[in-house]
Amino acid sequence: MSTTYTAYTVIGVHLTKRQLTEPIAVRGCNCDVPDKATRFCPHCGKKMFVSKNLWRLKTTDDDRLTANIRLILPYNGSDNYFAGMVLSCDAPWSSADEKPCWDFKHWPADKVIQDLLVELQDLLKPLALWDEREFGIHTFVGTR
Repeated sequence: MSTTYTAYTVIGVHLTKRQLTEPIAVRGCNCDVPDKATRFCPHCGKKMFVSKNLWRLKTTDDDRLTANIRLILPYNGSDNYFAGMVLSCDAPWSSADEKPCWDFKHWPADKVIQDLLVELQDLLKPLALWDEREFGIHTFVGTR
């Protein structure tokens, strides 16, 4: 039996689920009943409207916001997200193999970080999500 640990380093910003979502009211049932000022459907008894969270940032299937920026949830159930450039390392640990597999690339850090900063600002400022104090290098470990 083995466990896979993944170390993530995200160069980017920390965001909370509350910042990334906005509540909207949606119909609570599919009954053919006109929307009235009642709280519950007279046909099925469900609430006429329920609150649902709408994501403010659109991602692709692989959690990309842009070609260079991903939105990362460190672990299920967390309310903390990170948007930025992700460096990760899968490290299978078992009795047979106790050495992690590192796969980091070398790149000109100053230029990459400055370009990333500008790209994140352009993406997050229109949504009032940019906070310079939250920009930095964030590191965490997750299991799979």
